[in-house]
Amino acid sequence: MSDYDTSSISSEEDVENKEETSQQWVYRHLVQFTNCEDISAKTLVDGDCSPLIQLLTDMTQTKTLFITVTKPVQADLSTTVVEPPPAPVVLPPKKVKSQKKLKKPKRRKKRKLKKKGKEDKKGKKSKKDKKNDVPLIPEPVLITMDNVPDMIFEWISEQEIPNADQFLFFIPKSKVPNTEASLDELYHVGYIRNQRHLKAALKCLEKVFREKLTYAMKIYLLLQINGIDDLKIPKDLVFEKFIIDNISRNYNIDGRIRNIESDARSITLILSQTLQAFCNLPDSTDRARLLIQLSFYDIEFLSEFPEIHVTSARFEQALDHMSLLQFLYKEEVTEWNRKTYLYLLDLFSTILAHEITRKSNFMTNYAPEKKVGPICASFKKVVQKFVSVCREIFETQEDWAATNKVSFSFYIVGILEEEIDSIIEKVEEMNSESRDMSLDRSAIHATKVILSELDVYLQEKCLESAVESGNLESLRSLAATIVKHNRRLERVVALY
Repeated sequence: MSDYDTSSISSEEDVENKEETSQQWVYRHLVQFTNCEDISAKTLVDGDCSPLIQLLTDMTQTKTLFITVTKPVQADLSTTVVEPPPAPVVLPPKKVKSQKKLKKPKRRKKRKLKKKGKEDKKGKKSKKDKKNDVPLIPEPVLITMDNVPDMIFEWISEQEIPNADQFLFFIPKSKVPNTEASLDELYHVGYIRNQRHLKAALKCLEKVFREKLTYAMKIYLLLQINGIDDLKIPKDLVFEKFIIDNISRNYNIDGRIRNIESDARSITLILSQTLQAFCNLPDSTDRARLLIQLSFYDIEFLSEFPEIHVTSARFEQALDHMSLLQFLYKEEVTEWNRKTYLYLLDLFSTILAHEITRKSNFMTNYAPEKKVGPICASFKKVVQKFVSVCREIFETQEDWAATNKVSFSFYIVGILEEEIDSIIEKVEEMNSESRDMSLDRSAIHATKVILSELDVYLQEKCLESAVESGNLESLRSLAATIVKHNRRLERVVALY
């Protein structure tokens, strides 16, 4: 049986239980998860239910409720032997001295003897009789366990996950279907059978976030571990959600996930592998190193192509962090740095190709509001940092090949951008008001013909693919063709 269970109620059961009270609802889940139908479960729901009332009347839908489940320890008395008390030792009677040597007792003592004699007559045993008595062995006491409950249930309404090994949880759902929904539709109900995995996951979470860890994060982790996908964390906390999702996948109801194979296709895959290694050995992982590595998470959003200056600054910061990791944790992060560096290099080539293609489209689809700023000038420092960090991480010239290829292709792309900027200037001139008011439209028509031919050529040769792959031969061919069309435009502008 798995360590965790979750509630699954069919639609027919919902109809049947539509009229059940909240106490009956809790009792049904107690019996469902624990199979305990003795008096202890009924005592809980028939007693003080103020914690349940607070949960159901909470308008903010932030309160949670737990019921701890404890099994009482029962001693096994079947083999217990009650030993009788030890028999008293019978001493031999003392020798009585001869009467000749006895002095005649005084009158007072004689009176006392008479009193004792009277008491003997009343039924008291003499000292001699007492010494010869044999003590009675008491019968063994039979202890019955009929009144010991199978389980002990207790409400826990504090905003903290209980430390008990077993407990039920009642957590409001983030989305309410309708106002007449049943309690099963309003709340997540689950049962933790063994808190060992949950405690291990919380330990990892506390090491990462420390004082920034909130109760909402813990509840989100609890739901994720139980296979309940409910967004209880605000959307702006996407980074925190990513960390919790990866930690929970290592301790979910299906057990630990298999090793993640990451080949630098995505920074999220690389960081998922990093978090998995952290969950395997949380005590031996350096927190500072882990946080620096996790700071690369937002690199993933550069693929959405923000402003060029933003992209350039983020690349420079990432490469600085890699250099710092290599300096502080060389042996521990060598493989991670190599994998991440290659991913960053591929991402940079993709972004560079996208921006150059966008600028080239501006030649044939002129729109002043969509003008693209300088590209290679903004990325010049980025390429320089790529080269320097490459020398720190990789040791042989074979490993430097990918970086050298990007560096050489970047130089040719710079020439391409210069020619594209020159063509855009001529296009702007042809679209100026003075040209537009001219009756001679020959220059405008000639310019459109040249630009159309250039556009067809760039689409056939796929400018974006050539820049992204860094194919030097293709880039040289593209540069030569663009230069040729630029010279033709210069002659048209000069003639008209």
